[in-house]
Amino acid sequence: MKVSAVPLALTALCISACTANIGGERPDTETETPPTTPPPTTPPPTGGPVDGAAVYAAECAVCHGPEGRGSGTNPSLRAESEFGMRHANLSAFPRLVRYNDASMPFGRPTACVGTRVGSCGFEVSRYIYETFLGQTVDEAAVTDENGDLMDLPEVKPPCVDQYAARQIKLLARHEVKATLESLLGVTVDVAGLPSDFTLAGFTTQVNGVATQPHVQAYFELSQRVAVDVRNAAFGGIADLSAACAAGTGAMAQCQTELLDGLGRRLFRRALTAEERADYAELLPLSDNDTNIALELTLSSLINAPVF
Repeated sequence: MKVSAVPLALTALCISACTANIGGERPDTETETPPTTPPPTTPPPTGGPVDGAAVYAAECAVCHGPEGRGSGTNPSLRAESEFGMRHANLSAFPRLVRYNDASMPFGRPTACVGTRVGSCGFEVSRYIYETFLGQTVDEAAVTDENGDLMDLPEVKPPCVDQYAARQIKLLARHEVKATLESLLGVTVDVAGLPSDFTLAGFTTQVNGVATQPHVQAYFELSQRVAVDVRNAAFGGIADLSAACAAGTGAMAQCQTELLDGLGRRLFRRALTAEERADYAELLPLSDNDTNIALELTLSSLINAPVF
């Protein structure tokens, strides 16, 4: 399981405009030409404003639910969610519009685009902001005289004792299996891990959210694998001395060997002094048994969010 971040709703409408000089012969006397106003960067949509509610129902509800409550790994858009806590102020609305304009709907970002009033990206963001967050979009505050979106000074959300599911990078099940089998030399059964999903033909967890079932499944996997590795006498772990693999080496020294070798591979970096101190706290729980110390350390390494 890897640490890595948060989702929302839709994407960007951008149609170029042009002007042409129209006129007859140039008069003999020089006359003052009135200044021309350059076209807005994002012209208004043709056919009138987009219905944000209809777009949400057609493009967003399948993932976020008809009432914005989320489903599965797709986050809630309600005021009580983490998304709501971060976006329940007007300064966040332009960021929401730009995100939806560039990235949503997931996997089809060109299905709904635009950052100007009346465009799909703007209006579906307005619908989310007003319907699910209970806020009001003040067009005069978030757009200029041409109707183009303006960024506002960021207002930090208040600290709250409430947390939603955290979106982090999760390895797909086949990645977990291949990694652990390669490093540990045992067969790893990942059937108990939450299912992956398919995106553009790839099996992935790119949009995975760490929920309680994920945490419990990875914890149980780490324990099973650590027991299997211990039963195999730690023979598949590189950089572990024969004395440590046999359970006759000093606990602290064997743990250091495990952290320096396998730990560095799992974390893709050397462990910090603080992390080493945390793992050292497992030693008193090992009944002076080097095998138990290595098993507990290995289980903790596999279960660490950095893996």
